[in-house]
Amino acid sequence: MYFFKFLSYFYFYFLFFIKTKFYNIIKQKSKKTKIYRAFNFFTIFCSVFAVFCVSSSLIAQNSDFTASRPNIIFILADDLGAHDLGYTGSLLHETPNLDKLAEKGVVFTSGYAACAVCSPTRAAIQTGKSPARLGITDWIRARFQGGTPPVMEDGKWPYVQEIKNGLFTPKNPIQLECEEKTIAEYLKECGYATCFIGKWHLGTNDFFPDKQGYDENFGGCDLGQPPSYFDPYYPGSTEKKAGDPTKNPQYRIQNLPPRRQGEFLTDREADEAVKFIRRNLDAKKPFFIQLSHYAVHSPTMGKSDIIKKYEEKKRLMAKTDDKLLTPFHGDQGEPDAATQKSPRHRNPAYAALVESVDDALGTILSAVEEMGISENTIIIFTSDNGGFCGQTDNFPLRSGKGTPYEGGIRVPWIIYVPSAVEPKMNNAPKICNIPITSVDILPTLLDFAGSPLTAEKQDSAELEGISIRPLITGEIQNFTRDTLFWHFPHYRRGYNPYSIIRNENWKLIRFYTNNGVKLELYDLSEDPRELKNVAQENAQIVQQLTEKLDEWLKKTGARIPRSTKEE
Repeated sequence: MYFFKFLSYFYFYFLFFIKTKFYNIIKQKSKKTKIYRAFNFFTIFCSVFAVFCVSSSLIAQNSDFTASRPNIIFILADDLGAHDLGYTGSLLHETPNLDKLAEKGVVFTSGYAACAVCSPTRAAIQTGKSPARLGITDWIRARFQGGTPPVMEDGKWPYVQEIKNGLFTPKNPIQLECEEKTIAEYLKECGYATCFIGKWHLGTNDFFPDKQGYDENFGGCDLGQPPSYFDPYYPGSTEKKAGDPTKNPQYRIQNLPPRRQGEFLTDREADEAVKFIRRNLDAKKPFFIQLSHYAVHSPTMGKSDIIKKYEEKKRLMAKTDDKLLTPFHGDQGEPDAATQKSPRHRNPAYAALVESVDDALGTILSAVEEMGISENTIIIFTSDNGGFCGQTDNFPLRSGKGTPYEGGIRVPWIIYVPSAVEPKMNNAPKICNIPITSVDILPTLLDFAGSPLTAEKQDSAELEGISIRPLITGEIQNFTRDTLFWHFPHYRRGYNPYSIIRNENWKLIRFYTNNGVKLELYDLSEDPRELKNVAQENAQIVQQLTEKLDEWLKKTGARIPRSTKEE
């Protein structure tokens, strides 16, 4: 780059000197002579060469600018519980690749999803805004499920009565509007090639990833779950049978055409990621991949040999814990939860599905290492909400997906940043207990991409996330946040609509009922399982948290459940 600059500057100076000193003399004495024609040819040639040098300099400068930015692989699991992995305490599930990533990176023990169900969290990740601000507060119904967009009534969003005699709650949109600026669009401005793989669940065709800043899209559509995990991904597809291609034609993974009978979906997703990385190596552009697995969402399926492995492992474990032979007990956990020591995972098919997510990570890590880019590639792993109690055990956390308790919103979080990207990582802590959430992903990645958001930009874009780079590097004194919020104005799993505030170790849940609000307060430092509601004996804390929660709900324009359709 500097060589080209030197040549171009030298030439322009030389040409100016020659022209002013000798050109008129040569022109007067040698017009139409060989010397005159040769001089003209010389100046034209040098001019073209100078333009080439300047262009090359700019190209080289831009290449340096983009090549210095780290590659980013963001992996999002679906419905994966906080304790479903080996490193988080599972005795049944085997996740060697995630365990290894956790050893290399930073583990956030108080990592949260922006919502206890999927679509709101996914929208929050894309935009850096809370579900309450976006208005996407529930999972989005796909076309095959009869999803229709709400229409404003007299300039207001409609309210509906979800359950008989229940409160009126806001109807949920069925797409993330294209006017919202996504993480892919931000990173494209930084010179990144962008790719989306897997579950999108944020709208139909006009709102797919390729309309939201992603250069390539493999499998991102309106579906919230796959018809099957086995290629050709029709309803009823298995390892050996293709399934029914005529059954429910809208229930298809678009943008991911079948290619090999029986291929498992997580393997296919990992393969598409590796292919995208290889395509971008020669382009010398940094890349951003969001790999959003459909797993471990239902249908609960796995490779037959892996299921058999876990069936045998469960049989051996049951010799010392016969509770593993009983069904899951749902949201309230095990009957002997007070003396339980670890999660009781007992579903071999679910265990196989968890392992498939781990295998996909292993495939990508091996490819990144083989291609020599591991020292310039950031990897983030988390989940969109807590584990579903019908499939897994979130112990020691209370309850699971869809609920306001820790089992519904706390999820695995691993962030690996190579020391070549961030030298301070050499002295960074391996475990961080400070709470973080999904909206932090966008500002954090922009920070590592070399385009940190200023406070003015964050305010003007109404972004609510914070760069957690100081937590990753161990510079905790440079991180300021003590409060997280959630808002779910819908009925789910027997629970009333709710809002949540976590301030330091205090967590206040506000349930909306026909008789006003019901409050639950927990001290997570003393009662991590949320078994003792201490709201009555801590009235002052309840008042302080209530005021903060009200202020946030008003600031974000959150839609609050109400007693009538019109107020």
